[in-house]
Amino acid sequence: MLLLPTMAGYTLGLLTNMGVPTILQTISVLLFLEYVLLSILAIFENRFHIVCNFNWKPYWTSIRRVWLGAHYLIGLVILIPFAFLTPDQDIAKKLIFQQLPCLPDYIYNAPIFVTSDSYTYHITVLVTFLIFGVSEAILIILLLITNTIQQLRAKKMSQKLFEIQKKFFIALVIQMMVPLIFLLIPLSYACCVIYYNYYNQAITNIGVAMESIHGIVSTIVMIFIHRPYREAFFSMFSKRPRSTSSKSSQRFNVSNNRVVPLRVSMNKV
Repeated sequence: MLLLPTMAGYTLGLLTNMGVPTILQTISVLLFLEYVLLSILAIFENRFHIVCNFNWKPYWTSIRRVWLGAHYLIGLVILIPFAFLTPDQDIAKKLIFQQLPCLPDYIYNAPIFVTSDSYTYHITVLVTFLIFGVSEAILIILLLITNTIQQLRAKKMSQKLFEIQKKFFIALVIQMMVPLIFLLIPLSYACCVIYYNYYNQAITNIGVAMESIHGIVSTIVMIFIHRPYREAFFSMFSKRPRSTSSKSSQRFNVSNNRVVPLRVSMNKV
């Protein structure tokens, strides 16, 4: 449970019962959210690398893995200082309770952990990482659209192939944007409540719930907007009884198939 606008809260679940430190759980959650952004960036970059035809493609092919790996490494490195910026918990808890209004008793009695008493480093690195990641994704999408149109005008791509690429690209954008909205709305709310020093536990809990279901939302969207996934998914629940004629035709076809035995000579020992 988060206690916005402060950087405090307490954890519930299996990892807490196993004794995993709260700061480690906090860093892990933030790292996974960063990697969600990077996975979206990687999907569009992969599509850009496959579809686009440009002069500097050999150079980009040689560095694209390093470029993407550097993003994952930077995402991890910027979170490491979080573990060393935790304040004295007793003093920090008193300041938290003074800052927030009247809280329920279960929050006062909960094992609250204060990640930091200052937002400067945490907000700066996270917002900067988000801005750079989104900017790169937008740039790649614009280059992908521009290069595809150029190939169509230069007759390097047929109209039919262009329509196929357009449908797939639109489906891919929808697949990425829908779960991304479930991440950006709570993040925007968190930035607003921190800036205005506003506390509303109910809305904060809704935001945490939205963050938690972005994975299943992404899966559902992927199933319904991509035809192969949609057909395979619904075929698991459809029970189509086979007709007698189809069975007989199958038996007829099987009976007409001849298997020629393979004779192997073996030397007697």
